[in-house]
Amino acid sequence: MSGASPNPQNRRVLALILPDLLVELALRQRLAQAPELLAEAHRPLGVVVVEEADKPAPQQLSLTVAGQPLTEEPELPASEPLVAVNREAERFGVRAKQTIAEASALVSQLVVVKVKRAEVERALGGLAEVALGYGATVALASPDTVWVDITGSAHLFGGEEALAQDLAERVRELGHRVKIAVSAGPELARAFARWSAPSSKGATAAVTLIAPSRAQSAAEELPIQALALAADDLGYFTRLGLLTLGDLARQPRSALGPRLGKDAARILALCEGLDDTPLIPYVPPRVVEEETTWEDGVSGTEPLGFVLRGLSARLSARLCARGEAAELLDVTLRYDSTIARFRGVDPQLVLHFKLSQPLHREADLRRIVASRLERLKLSAPSVGMKLTVPRLAPIVQRQLSLSELLVGDTSRGEEDLPLVLAELTADIGESRVGVLSLVDAHRPESQSALAPALPVQAANRKRRTSKGKEPSLLSPRSVTPSSSLRKSSLRKSEPPIWSRLPSPPTRLLSQPVELTSVISAGSTLILGHTVYTIERLRFEQRLDAIEWWSRPVARDYLRLWLQSETGGMEALVYVERPSGRRFLQAVGD
Repeated sequence: MSGASPNPQNRRVLALILPDLLVELALRQRLAQAPELLAEAHRPLGVVVVEEADKPAPQQLSLTVAGQPLTEEPELPASEPLVAVNREAERFGVRAKQTIAEASALVSQLVVVKVKRAEVERALGGLAEVALGYGATVALASPDTVWVDITGSAHLFGGEEALAQDLAERVRELGHRVKIAVSAGPELARAFARWSAPSSKGATAAVTLIAPSRAQSAAEELPIQALALAADDLGYFTRLGLLTLGDLARQPRSALGPRLGKDAARILALCEGLDDTPLIPYVPPRVVEEETTWEDGVSGTEPLGFVLRGLSARLSARLCARGEAAELLDVTLRYDSTIARFRGVDPQLVLHFKLSQPLHREADLRRIVASRLERLKLSAPSVGMKLTVPRLAPIVQRQLSLSELLVGDTSRGEEDLPLVLAELTADIGESRVGVLSLVDAHRPESQSALAPALPVQAANRKRRTSKGKEPSLLSPRSVTPSSSLRKSSLRKSEPPIWSRLPSPPTRLLSQPVELTSVISAGSTLILGHTVYTIERLRFEQRLDAIEWWSRPVARDYLRLWLQSETGGMEALVYVERPSGRRFLQAVGD
């Protein structure tokens, strides 16, 4: 699947280089801690890549004042080399591979940020998934390269240049600077992207297109640093005056063979513009995750909203490229472990979101999560956020009708209701959102039920049932709650009370309110902070031994007309016949 094409002359590979990826990740980490640092984004900055490692448990709790730790974390050693620097640092002479001590001697206010290697690989994996929408095979190489085999797919975008510009635009929207080159193989494409002058400069990125006819001449112009040579070999050839690939290709093979060893044939082929290096396909994970961490904890939810915007944008780009949408969405907030342990709370908080329909657009995902984050009270300062999609579904595009196109109305109004349902579910809980359905029952509180409003759950239940054994008709699982409500067997003595009332009460209380006053004309009732007078009353219905199989119900229902200084209303009261207790159950406006 990933080997060289049958006809190498027709192979076309796009190399996407992210020259500032490490600096961008470092800036993203600093802005996640404090969005107000955006004004200081132009300060000299150096990046150090560190391995992922668990922090040892502290011997004592580190106290904080105003969110700032009293005991600072151990600093990086001065001999640690910088992996990348921003342009402001370069103006002062700071370069990558310099130690922190050497760079600090040039710039006293140099900011050094640690970036985890796992975060770099995660960022490259996300961009590789974005590139899946442009070619069948995608590969990546740390720390800054993504390859796409666009053989046979460029015409779908209007040519190689249009494809490259479109991909560059999508990557730029995610906050990355990008350089792109298209050539016959991955090694040559990466070399052209890094070292060649771009053939076109658009608003999005510099794009270099190398046609097969000029692959050899273009390769000969590349500097010898474009080859992945050892430092000793590179210095040896430079001292001999071999500065380009063309200079190296003109040397006798017998002289280069002993120096290059087993890589001699591959390197000489690259010097001649030939590249049959296979691509190792990147396999995207089934569980899609986007995560951001930072060093200093933040206590407010405003920085989390800033982080959510970037995470949802990258998550949406990956889902669109995969042609999939999120059925479930989990948001994980990581707390400062020391403070969380001190306060006795869990080290992380997980928020679950059940979506009424699969979503993949950035605005929709951010809207659902943001509504809940705004009212969230953090138990401890947060040091990270992660979006996880544990279950995916194919994106189903809506077919536009001819009438919509003629009038210019292509709005997706029918998609707004599921989004509102998902937002309400995130706000008030799944158990409080549903569709009210009527039930054949005598008691007023049992004559309606809240059925689930998320049809996707029913569809998933059907899919799971179809995969397994068909349930028996006598099995309890074969009867759904809705069917049991519709087919409940009740002993009917007369029509339900609601059907007999001229104007049924409009508000049924969730819990009946017990009354202590005497129910008679002229008596007074205190409801809340208002005094009502019973102007008149009327007997409505008697329920005797209803639902005898569970708990016999014997009630007398009375209808009251109440009057106060602010106005009047109707009320429904029932009397428990065995005990004589009186309860207010419903009111009408």
